[in-house]
Parts: sequence; C-alpha cells; structure tokens
Amino acid sequence: MSINSDSLKSGNAGAAENAGVKPAGGAPKGNKSAQKHGVYSQVGKVSKRGKRSYDRRTREFKTMQQRRLAYYADRGGKEQFSAKELAIIEDLLEQQRIQDRGTAHVTLKPGVMFGNRGRSFTPIMRELQALSESITKKLTLLGLERVAPPVPNLTDYLASKKGGAQ
Repeated sequence: MSINSDSLKSGNAGAAENAGVKPAGGAPKGNKSAQKHGVYSQVGKVSKRGKRSYDRRTREFKTMQQRRLAYYADRGGKEQFSAKELAIIEDLLEQQRIQDRGTAHVTLKPGVMFGNRGRSFTPIMRELQALSESITKKLTLLGLERVAPPVPNLTDYLASKKGGAQ
C-alpha cells in the first residue's frame, strides 16, 4: 500500500487506507435519544422476570403494596384468603396499576380523551372503562364486606403474654 504525497501534505495519512468507508453516523451506542416511551422494555421485564421486576422504591410499587395490605386487613389477614382469592388479588392489583397509569396519561394530555373531532372518546377511554368494570367484578368476587380478625379468648391471650414474657 502506498501513501501519496498529497495525503501527507494535508496531514491526513489514513485517508488512503479508509477510502470508501463511511464514518459511523448517528448517536453513540446505548444512547436513548430515540426512545419515545418505555412500554416495551417494561413489558419485556415483566414477561422475563415476572412481578419481581418491579422496583420496590417507586411510588407505584408502594401504592400496590398498600392496597394489597388493605385487602388483607379487610378480611382479617392474609391467612383468611384461599389460593384462588390471592391470585384474584394479584390480578386485581395489576389491573389497578394499569388503570392508574392510563388515567395519569389521559389527565396529563388533554387531547387524548376525545377523538380528532371531539365527538367521541378515544380507544384508551373505552379500554379504561372496560378495565374499571373488570376491577369491579373482581372486587365483587372477593366480597365487599369487611370482616374483623378473629379475637382470641382471654385465657389464650393471657397464656400467650405470659409465655412471651419468660
């Protein structure tokens, strides 16, 4: 390979070697400038790792946990639920999380609620309504009444306190 004198004079000695090769264009690798939203990455996380993928530090997770504990407290503790009811609660919490996100999206973007001509609701509004009805059905399945936790009788209570003090 020969280097011509013109490339040496211009200070571009590698020009002869890189002839015909385009420089890399666009953003650096790993840049998220083209990312519009994070829905696909979140869906991928949940499908790979399940519900363990939620970040426990977020407000969203803490809200889900508070709701879960409130459902347990309404029936007297987690022990009062069957396995089916626990599955219904988990599904219910997931639907409420999706509904909260959808409601926040509609609230923050005023043009999203109605179609282009303002005559009808957009599909997201219909989906939120259907989700709301599904949540209501699941709550009905669980039972809407509040049940007090079982209260131990006095002798059992005193025995547990006496045994714990020693």
